[in-house]
Amino acid sequence: MQQSPTTVVARLTLRHRDGSQTIIEIHSNATFSCFYRWYARGRGQRVKSPVRTSGRSDATDLATLGERVRAQFERLAANRQSRQATQWAGRVVESIRIVILKKRAYSRLLGLSADQLPGGLAHSNTGYSPRPSWEQNLRIGAGLRPTTTRKNPYLRR
Repeated sequence: MQQSPTTVVARLTLRHRDGSQTIIEIHSNATFSCFYRWYARGRGQRVKSPVRTSGRSDATDLATLGERVRAQFERLAANRQSRQATQWAGRVVESIRIVILKKRAYSRLLGLSADQLPGGLAHSNTGYSPRPSWEQNLRIGAGLRPTTTRKNPYLRR
């Protein structure tokens, strides 16, 4: 059985000073915990390599996420005391480009509440459990006496 390919709904491209790109995409089968898919593309490369996924709680939309990532890269580049200060200086974001490929699907995914997305928020337990609790399984008088009275020979006293 062949899996149907996922459709990219929207894409955020961050172009860095060193020529590399960070690409963040929203796919049509996005879940709550895997809402944004992050990719990296080096300078002069055509192929993007997957980096990580992040949840819906990172940002409400791609524009907000882009500004947060830009601010984080600038903060890292401004920290002159870190060992990787020169590395982060080349990673400063020069431009942000947002492309919405499927407008209706994008607005639908952003309009859904967190518990309506697949894999949404965990629901709290209201006290009902389909399994009986351990107290109901405990037989009266069973397990109240110690099973052995012999001392453990392997313990040092």
